Amino acid sequence: MKVFVSEPYNELFKIEGFKLDQNVKSIELCCGDEEENISDLKQLLTNNDIKNTLIKIQNKAFDQEEGWDDVLGIQFSEISFDGDFSEPKTVYVQVSGDGGLYVVESLDLFSEGYQTEEDWGVENWNQI
Repeated sequence: MKVFVSEPYNELFKIEGFKLDQNVKSIELCCGDEEENISDLKQLLTNNDIKNTLIKIQNKAFDQEEGWDDVLGIQFSEISFDGDFSEPKTVYVQVSGDGGLYVVESLDLFSEGYQTEEDWGVENWNQI
C-alpha cells in the first residue's frame, strides 16, 4: 500500500491499494480497554500492511517520529470504515482533532461540504 498526505494539511490522507480481509465498520477505543474493541483492533492489526499504514498516518498526523509505546502501537480514539474494502482500491482517510481515524471509499462520504479534493483544498499529495 502507498500512503499519501495532502498538502498543505496533515489531516487528509490517501491510500492506494487498500484492502480489508474482514468486514469491520467501527472500533471505539476512547472508553478504556473494553475487551471486544481491543479484540477487534488486534484482529485488524494482524495484517501488517494495515498496521504499518495506520502507524504511518498516526505518526504524520500527530507529528511523531516513531510509533507510540503501547502494545498495539495505535492510539486513535476511534477507527471507522465506510465502504466496501474487499478489493484493493484507493481510499481516503481523515484524522479528526479528537483523534478519530475515518476511512472512506470516496470523499463524498465525509460530508456534503467536502466531497472533492478541491473542496478540501488539496494542492498536492506527498507520499509518506
